[in-house]
Amino acid sequence: MAKASSGVAMMPAVETGAWIGENGARLSGGERRRSSLARALLRPAPWLLLDEPTEGLDAANEALGLDRLRRGLNQTGQGVLIASHRSAPLLLCQHLVSVSGTTSAPAASLARYLQCRMAI
Repeated sequence: MAKASSGVAMMPAVETGAWIGENGARLSGGERRRSSLARALLRPAPWLLLDEPTEGLDAANEALGLDRLRRGLNQTGQGVLIASHRSAPLLLCQHLVSVSGTTSAPAASLARYLQCRMAI
């Protein structure tokens, strides 16, 4: 429940047990994203697959969400696969694969990947 509370704490306008509408209709896009991250951490799965986990979040909420995700992963020992165009979520990764068109290749390192992204 501590993890659930930390996820809800990222949504100050939503209380535990509050009606949020069908499919989260009463939530903003950012609140839906944060809620999804909190729910993913509560699942007892060995792996999480996150597609653009911080899309729609401002920098402060992105940093907060990723810090809580990192702590949750460290607590549970879960693995995570992240697909993201944003650089911040990639800081959680030990290995990177760069996909372009129909080919994929291991990225040399996060630092090299970020250098290439900044050059574009």
